[in-house]
Amino acid sequence: AFLHNPSEEFKGVNRGILEVNIDLDGKILTILGNHWPSMRNGNTGSSRLNASRHFRQVANSLKSDLVIGTGDFNTLDPEDEKTSKEENPIHSLYNEFIDVKPHVESMGIKTFPGTYYYNNKWQVLDRFLVRKKDLKKDQRSGLTPKFESYKIFNANFLFDLKLPPSEEVSAPAETDRRSAAPIRYDWKSKKGYSDHLPIF
Repeated sequence: AFLHNPSEEFKGVNRGILEVNIDLDGKILTILGNHWPSMRNGNTGSSRLNASRHFRQVANSLKSDLVIGTGDFNTLDPEDEKTSKEENPIHSLYNEFIDVKPHVESMGIKTFPGTYYYNNKWQVLDRFLVRKKDLKKDQRSGLTPKFESYKIFNANFLFDLKLPPSEEVSAPAETDRRSAAPIRYDWKSKKGYSDHLPIF
């Protein structure tokens, strides 16, 4: 594993990108772990745009057979009404990377609406971004993502459904889970899991 710390040119980017390389029968799959600046604590959209530029620089510097970025990108879609697609930290990557959730949905596959419940609405903060040039026919290495296997894990126990603790209460339907926030982990009580839903 290797940590790519941002240089001074990427202002406001306060975390590095973790590179993990996996040897699959001689082919190299690289996973880039990201945690971009949050929308709180005075962080601006420009800090996430710089994080996007840092990610692009790191990903495009690699000679791996397949590069996939993942993590908490902390980016709304759209970030605000004034932000163009070119200025959106995620959309600015679309020429070079496939955003897996919308790609899967364009294939007609239904997915859970988001990974994070923010302002009474599901948002997709956690993503997989696949480097496009690795999928071109003339460069195809034999490592091809199975896009149709993409899932947002949304098991009942992850949600704060405010249901009475009774054996008679049946498992809630997916429609109920759509309006309930995931249970944030509390280190004091050791209860809960995460306020983000995992993706795989």
